[in-house]
Amino acid sequence: DHDGIPDVLDSDDDNDGYNDTVDAFPDDPHEWNDNDGDGIGDNADTDDDNDGMPDVWEISYGLNPDDPSDASEDGDGDGMSNIEEYENGTSPLHSNLEQTQSHTTISSGYSMPIVALVAIIISLISVLLSLYLFRLRNSSESHVNAPEKEEEQSIPEEESDIPGDEGEKNEELN
Repeated sequence: DHDGIPDVLDSDDDNDGYNDTVDAFPDDPHEWNDNDGDGIGDNADTDDDNDGMPDVWEISYGLNPDDPSDASEDGDGDGMSNIEEYENGTSPLHSNLEQTQSHTTISSGYSMPIVALVAIIISLISVLLSLYLFRLRNSSESHVNAPEKEEEQSIPEEESDIPGDEGEKNEELN
């Protein structure tokens, strides 16, 4: 380590500030700890506890990057463990039940906010209503412009079916 102290007498051969007896990498000045024992120093290891969740992700959600047991925990009580939250890209701090109330998944796998879906449905209803009103208006205009038919038909007196008229007719014939 070029510090002038022979390695047999030097308690920190790589001069990283950690005594060789506790330094997992006594000859590497950039590494001194291997929390998960995978042979990769914690400084280079992206998952110090080998729980399947990257340290950066664990730290960003307040989890312990040195504790593998937090992978199976369900801090938000939504039925998904922290490792499942990581694998699904959801937050371990907020229930997925809350997250799915604001989004819906369409069968093709795309996610769309419910507000956008409602806006599309309202637009479709508006178009259908406009078409209906257009047809209704055109239909009523054709009735207005059509020639009126004679509603009343005159019935000749001799063919009247009104009861009591036979007597009057007979009197007229006499």
